[in-house]
Amino acid sequence: MTEFEQGGANVFDLEVVKHFNHLTLRNGVSLAGLGREPRDLEVFFRTAVFFISEAGAFTSLQKEAFIERLSEFLSAHARWLKAQTMDVYEAMCGCGFVGEQNGECIWRLAVCEPVGSVSKVLAAWAYYDEARVRRRSKMRALLQAKNRAVNAQPAPVIDPALDAELMHHALRMAQRAYEAGEVPVGAVLAVEGNIVAESGNEVVARHDPTAHAEMLVLRKAAALLGSERLNGAVLYVTLEPCAMCSAALSLARVSRVVWGADDPMSGGMRGALNVIERARMNHRVEMTPGVLRADCERILKKFFEEKRRPQREGRRAE
Repeated sequence: MTEFEQGGANVFDLEVVKHFNHLTLRNGVSLAGLGREPRDLEVFFRTAVFFISEAGAFTSLQKEAFIERLSEFLSAHARWLKAQTMDVYEAMCGCGFVGEQNGECIWRLAVCEPVGSVSKVLAAWAYYDEARVRRRSKMRALLQAKNRAVNAQPAPVIDPALDAELMHHALRMAQRAYEAGEVPVGAVLAVEGNIVAESGNEVVARHDPTAHAEMLVLRKAAALLGSERLNGAVLYVTLEPCAMCSAALSLARVSRVVWGADDPMSGGMRGALNVIERARMNHRVEMTPGVLRADCERILKKFFEEKRRPQREGRRAE
């Protein structure tokens, strides 16, 4: 008696359904390749007979009808298998899953719950496919998070005394800008505590609306270091950078920005908006606000009061 004739070994249950769904991942496998694992070939034949018999609704078919249904099964549910219909049919007969008698193909397949019907099998396959997609998405998210953690720059070591010292230097740059009639903003860029570039605003002197102190030190440092990437650099500036300078700092991969006075009207790091976050820029700059805030605010307030004084005196004279 063959395995096919024993019947009990031909039960089609959810384990077979799940196993066949797993086989669909083997795109382009040959029948010989599938046969390297007897259980794989067995599951494939059980599934084929299950669909051909419409879940055990009948146990025999004319050979032509059987082959036609086998071809439909292969094209609908087993496109991943690289095999001809007749090759599969002959293999099924050779393994005893199908027998020929008086021009008919006969088989014996016991169907047990909870499978029961073709629609339940298709629903189970859809569930397994969706679960696989969810697992892949979860694994992808975990790997991306791991890569970000591995590739992320270590958190900068903050030395408050060094921050104050270099901000004093930025204030000296702001004083020079003040004496030149520029808006008194000064900036210093340092690497490992060593000053690489310094500048105050030069918008008026250069007739260049982009000649903010931050932009000038970025250009100087990039030219001096021979790289547009200023990884590990720290920028000290007396006023919170605007949106233009904030975006440039992210593009330059500056590690940290230390500023004195906040700019709630035009600040690009947290005042008016966080341009790096809103623009979804790749590099997030660490921020240390409020260093020597009072001194930085004082020189700005003095500058703008002097600018407004002639206007007030003119109105009084009228």
